[in-house]
Amino acid sequence: MGFPQKNFKLTASGFNTYKIPLKSLAQPPWVQTRVDAKEVLKKLTEVQISVYCEGGCTPINGTVVIDNVVFTKN
Repeated sequence: MGFPQKNFKLTASGFNTYKIPLKSLAQPPWVQTRVDAKEVLKKLTEVQISVYCEGGCTPINGTVVIDNVVFTKN
């Protein structure tokens, strides 16, 4: 099962704040059994953050610092 997710690009450098609307979370197109993102968020116990390079770039050294993850209801 593919759970709701959001892909976005990081800026080149510096410390930045990224705000991702929870309604923008979507399941991958290959998922056959759909789940409502709101239902998943009600039972949320873990957040997975992955960093990857798309387009066949060469591996480089670097650091991504996750300082704080906040969920707000707007």
